Amino acid sequence: MDGNYGDGLTAQVTLCTDGIDWIAEHVLPLFPDAVMVLDPFHVVEQVADTSAKLHPGKKGKAAAKRIVKDGRKALGMRNRRQRTKVRGGPVRERYQRKASAREGSGQRLLDDVLLPLLRTVRRGKKRLLQLIAYVQRNLYRTHYGELRARGFKIGSGAMESLHRTGSQVRLKRAGCHWTETASQAILNLRMLGLSGRWEDFWSQAAEIHLPALMRGS
Repeated sequence: MDGNYGDGLTAQVTLCTDGIDWIAEHVLPLFPDAVMVLDPFHVVEQVADTSAKLHPGKKGKAAAKRIVKDGRKALGMRNRRQRTKVRGGPVRERYQRKASAREGSGQRLLDDVLLPLLRTVRRGKKRLLQLIAYVQRNLYRTHYGELRARGFKIGSGAMESLHRTGSQVRLKRAGCHWTETASQAILNLRMLGLSGRWEDFWSQAAEIHLPALMRGS
């Protein structure tokens, strides 16, 4: 299956994860044509941690918040603000949700926020350099404006929670002990079931042996 469903509909494998280096080293070679996405919330976490190092304590709280706000803007993430109220029933009210901006990227974060900080900060420069290197290593996964425009989901929550339904529910049971080989085999079967390929996989055996069975009859 090449992902082409006809009539202009083509499936695209997307891997949306955090910034751990082994993903690029070990996962990307297995899916060379996949769209790799670095969850922007992980980037914001790194920015927030760095800004706290640059401006520690209560006195630096406002400056640290401003860096995070500028970072979110550079990544195309809308900052929280008062929004138009929409009626949600006879009594309840809720806020109208705003879609994320179709702009932003890791390169913009570097150019507009991080690199200019190098010229002004007096402390925490080592941590800032680490963050810059982190973003630079993952630039190919941070084209958020383009990804949003193409309709890709850029949050990694669904993939990160898969380990609960995909492996822990089946493997982490009272009294169970697994070898590496057995746990991998069980995980493979679990993935077949969750992906809807259970019947397709097991029917392959019948297709292989069917000609021999027909000759024997």
